[in-house]
Amino acid sequence: MLRLYSQLIGRPIRVKELKTTLARAMDLAMDPDRGTLAALHTTRREVIAPVDIRAYEDDIWWIKDTDAFIEEESLIRLQSIPKKRRHLWGKRVESRDGDYLGRVADFVVEMGTLSLVQLYVKKKFAFFWVLEKRIIQFKEIVEIKDDVIIVKNNLLTDPERLQDFFRLQAQIEAPAPLASMDK
Repeated sequence: MLRLYSQLIGRPIRVKELKTTLARAMDLAMDPDRGTLAALHTTRREVIAPVDIRAYEDDIWWIKDTDAFIEEESLIRLQSIPKKRRHLWGKRVESRDGDYLGRVADFVVEMGTLSLVQLYVKKKFAFFWVLEKRIIQFKEIVEIKDDVIIVKNNLLTDPERLQDFFRLQAQIEAPAPLASMDK
């Protein structure tokens, strides 16, 4: 199952036995070398390790138990990744040659493996007008640095990839507001 980052954020985090929302997802910390989830940041200012995530079903993050919430410093895998490299949304994207391609506007995660599938990149003019849109597959990423994602040269804007992205976006509801925690 593929999901957009923008639709995963703000979703409730629950334990099946409790049937109550314990927190909401705030951000996904990605491992830039493996392209997999390193941690799920929560509204409790704690993180959840991928091993403690049971499933993502019915737009809910299901976790093993309440002990899954831990301090960020306790997650060893996360400590080995510099903070700036973990977060993809809004990051600058350039080709190997240094050509500016845009910024990450969204990205797609495969929920079974919690891995990065593709980036949705927009190049804007004066913060308002979109000049170019691109879908970049994970295999086309050369390196994720602190402030920039380097991708292969000569990537074309593929209309079919964009149509697939917008089809996926249309299939998924907007996330619930962060203020409603009683669900």
